[in-house]
This record gives sequence, structure tokens and C-alpha cells, in this order.
Amino acid sequence: MRERLLTATLLLLYVVGIAVPSAREVALRPHGGDLASFWCAVRTSLAGQDPYDLAALQAPIQAAGMEAKGVEAFLYPPPALLWFLGLAMVDLPTARWLWFGANLGLLAGVVVLLRSWIGARLSTVLMAAALFTPLIDHARMGQVNLLVLLLVLLALRGADAGRGLGGLAVAAGFLTKLTPAILVPWLLVRRRWQAAAGFGIGALVLSLAAAALAGPSTSWRFWTEVLPGFSRGHYGENAYDIVAFRGHSLLRLAVLLIQGTGPGTEPNLAARVAANVVALALLCGALWLARPARGAREPGIAAALCVVMIVSAPFAWEHHLVLALLPVAVALHGARTGLLDRRWRALAVGATVVLAIPAGWWEKPAWLFPELFAPCTSAKTLALLGLWAVGLRYATVTGGSRPAGAAPRDKE
Repeated sequence: MRERLLTATLLLLYVVGIAVPSAREVALRPHGGDLASFWCAVRTSLAGQDPYDLAALQAPIQAAGMEAKGVEAFLYPPPALLWFLGLAMVDLPTARWLWFGANLGLLAGVVVLLRSWIGARLSTVLMAAALFTPLIDHARMGQVNLLVLLLVLLALRGADAGRGLGGLAVAAGFLTKLTPAILVPWLLVRRRWQAAAGFGIGALVLSLAAAALAGPSTSWRFWTEVLPGFSRGHYGENAYDIVAFRGHSLLRLAVLLIQGTGPGTEPNLAARVAANVVALALLCGALWLARPARGAREPGIAAALCVVMIVSAPFAWEHHLVLALLPVAVALHGARTGLLDRRWRALAVGATVVLAIPAGWWEKPAWLFPELFAPCTSAKTLALLGLWAVGLRYATVTGGSRPAGAAPRDKE
């Protein structure tokens, strides 16, 4: 009875604290957000033009009689266009609401998969999502991170079952938002050969489908021009101030530590090298423990890998933190089951609270005390690194009634 009451309370908190504010953001920005870039990019491609040309990207929204101001550059791999072919057939405000509804369904799928894969109570997973404010920013922007997270979970489940479908899900996630490529070395370390082959086949098929839609030259431009520029901190045709835009990436943290907080700061070579070295170290640490001989709990390894997916991107905005629902759920599950001791529980809960608090709240102390700008705006980056450590602790700590490679059930 107590568990049912907790689950109902968390559902109510989600509706009031997340779903309703998210719907309000969609209503206030019917033509805005990143979904406008996807919508325009598909229509631009169907018209035979280059979706990576910012000027051409404005044409569809202008043709519909809407203001083009605020349509950002399209910076995703060409296969990402395939998800939005249907939405491009309707007007943009309708597409916004349809995508909002689709994301509600995607979140439900994420909750179901997390619950079954981790072996947690429904209330534990709902606890992770009920007041996770990055979901509101995700809805405001019309982003694809919930789709990517669902694909990651399908990849993990499929790879566990020894099927090639897990690799297909990795390919779909990679060609939607690149960072799920981190799962490819995990497949190899875990000796999931069928899934690794499925990744290669899926990547080839999706790339050919995207080439049929947007043309081979579009794919070539993405891999040789758009992506290298993005990795250097260039956001399309704009060189965004990576310090001012309060992201949660290792690159921004490296810039703050090495170059300071001056206006117009662009990452130098030292900052880029430092960020890449740390990201590689985080990845290698997780992969080392993922070896079959270690018998680690795979949800903990997956939690650490999800953190690497977030912080290794040059620009890790607030909506990227939706991918942290997996490590947050793992951390809360470890805390509720007693698998984590008191110190690790404190880190797990503390990191979760930091991530759940709206990003703008962390900036307010810096208004009064400018010297707090760097630590306050880096709080979520540090919280993510804390969850990486919690994930690896969860993966390797002894205890629980199930084998080391499985997750324990919540205590009754």
C-alpha cells in the first residue's frame, strides 16, 4: 500500500512539476526550438538543397509565412532527418505538439525499460523523472535526447540477449546524435559480436537511406566540415562563447580551468586536449571494469558510459542531461537497496539533486559574487562526474542477492 501511494504521488509530481510546465513551453514557442531546425532541414533536403546551409534552412519557415529568426543551424548526421519525415508533412506548430506527444510516449518507454533492466521498483524510476527539470528544457527545445536514451536502452537490452538488434539500436542512436558511438567499444569489450555486426549493417543501411533523401554530398559535408568545426567549439556558422553559454561539458570545464572566464573565450589547444584526455580516461575506466572477467553489474557500467556521452560533447546543454536519467535511476536504486553505503548514497542523492535543480538557479550566486561564476555554473558537470563514480561503484561493489553481473531488486 505504501509503495502504491508513493508511486501515485510521484506520478502527480511529474504531471504538475514537469508535464504541465513542458506543455506550457511548447505553447509559448510554437515555431521555436531545435525541432524547427529538424523540420526545416527535412523540407530543405526534399527541395534538393543543403540542410547544412543556414541560408537555405530559413527558406521553408519563410515560405510558411513564419518568422525565421531563431532557427538554429542543423548540426546532426543526415540519418537524423529520417525520424522527422512524417512531421515535415504538417505545419510546424502541429509538428511541435506531435513531437511533444511522442516524447511523452518515449519517456514512458524509457521508464518501463529502466525498471525491467535495472530490476528496480517503478517508484524508483519515477523518482528519477518526477522532478527532473532538464525534461522541461528538452520539451522547450523539441529535442531528440529521449529518443536517443530509448535507443541506448534497447541497445543494452538487445546486446544482453546476444542479438544483433542491439547493434542496430546503437547505429540508430549514433546516426541521430553521435555520442552513442561510445557503446561500440563496449560491445567489443563485452564480446557481443552479433551486436557489433548489427551496428555495422545498421549504420550502412541508415547512411544509404539518408543519402537517398539528402544526397551523398550532404553526408560528405557533414563528416568533413560540419563535425570537425563542431568539435572545435563552433556551433554551425556561429562561434559561440562556450563559457557564457553555461553548458555541462568537459570542454567548458577545461576552458574555465585553463583559460579563465573572459568574454568571447574560444577553446585553445590545451583545453581541447585536456577535455579529450579526461573523456578518454573516463571511457577507459568504464570499459576496463566492463570486461567479462570482472563480473560487473552492467547497469552501473551503462550509467558511467551515459555520463561520458554527455560530458564528452563540446556543447552539453541542459536538455542533454535527459540522458542522465539512466545513471540517476541506477544511483537511486543503489541507494534504496542499500547496495551503496552511506558515503556513496550521499554522493548519489547529492548529484541527483544538483542535476534536478534548474540550471538558472546555479547562476544566481554569481550575480552577487562573480568569483563564484566558475564553480556555480560547473556544478552540474561535477555532479555528472560524481554519477560516473557512483555508477562504477554500483557495478563493482559486493553484496546483494543476485550475481555480480545483475542488478539487485529493491528491498521489500
